[in-house]
Amino acid sequence: MKNILVTGVNGFIGKNLITDLEQYSDYKVLPVSQATPIILRQQYLMEADFIVYLADDEQTPLDKAFIKKNTQFLQEFLENLKRNTKLPPILFISSAFEEKDSLLVQSKRAAEQALNQFSEENGNVILIYRLYQIFGKWAQPGSENIVATFCDAVIHDAEITLHDSEVPLQLNYIEDVIQEIKRAVEGNPTVTENALTVPNTFQITLGNLVKRIETFKNLRKNAELPNLGEPFAKALYSTYISYLPAEQLRYELLSKDNFTGTTADFLKSTEKGQISISVAKPGVLKGNHWHHSKVEKYLVVSGTGVIRLKNIFSHHTMEYFVSGEQFEAVDIPAGYAHQIENLGATDLVTLIWSSGAYNLEQPDSFYMEL
Repeated sequence: MKNILVTGVNGFIGKNLITDLEQYSDYKVLPVSQATPIILRQQYLMEADFIVYLADDEQTPLDKAFIKKNTQFLQEFLENLKRNTKLPPILFISSAFEEKDSLLVQSKRAAEQALNQFSEENGNVILIYRLYQIFGKWAQPGSENIVATFCDAVIHDAEITLHDSEVPLQLNYIEDVIQEIKRAVEGNPTVTENALTVPNTFQITLGNLVKRIETFKNLRKNAELPNLGEPFAKALYSTYISYLPAEQLRYELLSKDNFTGTTADFLKSTEKGQISISVAKPGVLKGNHWHHSKVEKYLVVSGTGVIRLKNIFSHHTMEYFVSGEQFEAVDIPAGYAHQIENLGATDLVTLIWSSGAYNLEQPDSFYMEL
């Protein structure tokens, strides 16, 4: 078991890292923040086999006093580490930005210098990752994190003003960063062109980032699925959902109610088709139509019933008795009229997948009784 000392456990990266490491028996996490008692901090420094040195709290105002406090913390930290004869490697997440007048850059470069000097004097291996923007769950809106700030603004209908929408961004997803840290812990860091890197660096302009986040908000109105065909889209959508307040996690589906029951669209996608939920009251029969191209899958999740199919040319009819007690899907081919009837005393609830989302102008649905 490796003892992994992690500083900055109250920060964005720190929270994600320790919650991941704690899931594995191979690692023992030694969490350190500026609030950790000195005696416990010194104990952890003696036990550490590997150190991940991270910023402590991204919500703290970034000013000269903060930088001074961080510098003093690092100096004390390294001085106490000298007593650890195991010479644990130190991984540091720095900034790839080069603005010399930026307090953040000044703070990161000062830390790099101190770590490299410590390495020369003490022999510890120093692993410095210079990254641009990291995004993902648990970053604080209103901080230096652009993605978190934009997600929060879109969710709360706040105005976003861009002075230059074409500004290029380079982004790393927090899960990719965590996986890279774990590779470094195991002695297999990723090196590209003689520099430590995190795989999957995403590039996007400021304006397109805002547009993508705004698209996520509009999806619910039409029960649409996001296009998740690329890793960045999956990462950004996961991040966006993580910032929804509790009252917005639940939302009502568009549904149609009548004397036969209820039908509601759950999810639809141009690429993946549509998922709907059908509720049929006892004794009710639904369907009696066929499709030219569209195919469907029926899955009864509650109640008992029968699904009937009829070839529109041969008129050959088939019956499939279904129940929520045994999950069985029934494929509905194109060119087959179909219906479902509730044979039970309770509502018949059916999950229906269709290969194409319903289009009012081209419904591809034609009436035929069985």
